[in-house]
Amino acid sequence: MVTVPCVVVTEPTTRAVFASGVSAKSTFVAAVVPASEIVFEDLLLLSQSEAAARTAASDYRSTVTDFRAAVYTSYFQLILLKEEIALLERQVRSAADRLDAARFDFDNGRISEYEYLSAQLSYEETNPLAAGKRIEYSAALEQFRLLLGLEADRQVELTGGLDFELPLERIIRRTEKEREDL
Repeated sequence: MVTVPCVVVTEPTTRAVFASGVSAKSTFVAAVVPASEIVFEDLLLLSQSEAAARTAASDYRSTVTDFRAAVYTSYFQLILLKEEIALLERQVRSAADRLDAARFDFDNGRISEYEYLSAQLSYEETNPLAAGKRIEYSAALEQFRLLLGLEADRQVELTGGLDFELPLERIIRRTEKEREDL
């Protein structure tokens, strides 16, 4: 036979609060609660709180990691688009030079109309590609600004690497300063 320590409450009261945080309202409370159950409930509540805190910390780390990944991806996409625009602009200039040379050669009878029209087509095809990349760059830059929480009219210069403070980290630090109970 095992003896279990217990708590017995048999006095009239309007409210009884047990160690586990459980409360009961009545005009008369009579209960026998094993002390091990009270300790178990307290430990269960404590472990649930610890689990919730660990989950919240894990979610925070995951959110920060995802946010950093999104910022880095957006940043390097902008650099890539910038390089593609530079390349397409060189191609447009090259196609324009070839068209001018083809026009000169066609006017002097050195090349056929087919070769001249081919040079003109090459030039006409490269212009929309460059314009499309510029539009894509503008949209990606706007997305980057939004991601960082910057105003739309703020100039962003892509130089060097990324070393930044997350807006979320700034908010947490400011909140911790304002609320000392955290």
